[in-house]
Amino acid sequence: MNYTPIDKQSDLDSLDADICWDDSTLVESYVSQQWPSYFPNAIASSGGLGFHYHCLYEVCSAEKSHLEIVFINVEDLNHRELVEMTLSGRVLYNSEVVLVNASGASFLKCAKIIYRFIDLEHHEQFGYFIESGVVGTNELASDEALNLYVSDSNTHLLLSTIDREVEVLMSEGSGHSQQIKLNETQIEELAKFITQMRLRNITS
Repeated sequence: MNYTPIDKQSDLDSLDADICWDDSTLVESYVSQQWPSYFPNAIASSGGLGFHYHCLYEVCSAEKSHLEIVFINVEDLNHRELVEMTLSGRVLYNSEVVLVNASGASFLKCAKIIYRFIDLEHHEQFGYFIESGVVGTNELASDEALNLYVSDSNTHLLLSTIDREVEVLMSEGSGHSQQIKLNETQIEELAKFITQMRLRNITS
C-alpha cells in the first residue's frame, strides 16, 4: 500500500486544491486503534492511544475516482465535518495537522495525514475497507475491538465490537440517538442479508 504523507503546509494545500469538495461524497469510513505497517515509521513508533479515522471519498476533479485518506491518532474531531469535508487548515512543525471549517473553527486535530488516490467502480466502494484488506489484517490482534463509523448529512452510525457482540449506536441530526446490541447469530444473519442485497444490486 503506497500512501503519500502530508509533511508540510504546501502538501495539504495542494491536496485540498486537487479536489472539488462540493461535488465529493464520503462513501465509507471506519475507526481503529491498530497501527498497520503502512503507517509512517516515526508515527507508529511513537504509539499513542488515539483513534485513526480511515475515510473513502468519491471525489470530483481528481486524478482518480476515489480518495482514501487516513487521519492518524486523532485528538479532536467533529464527525459531521467529515461529511462536508475540506482540507483547509495548518500543518504544524511536527507534521501534526489541524483542520478548520468555513468559519475558521477547528474540527480535527491529528498526528499525521496519509492518503492515496484509487480507481473504483461504483459497487466496489461499499465494503471497501474490509475487502481491500485494510480491516482484519494479520497485524490486528484478535482481542482488539473493531469500530466502523458511517455517516451522511443526517445520520451517524457507529458500530463497535464488544466480545462476540456488536454494539450499534445511531445518532440523527435532530440529536436523537438509539443504541442496540447484536449477538453472534444476529450478526451472521445480517451479514448474509447484506451479501445477498449487494449481489442483487450488482447483477440487476
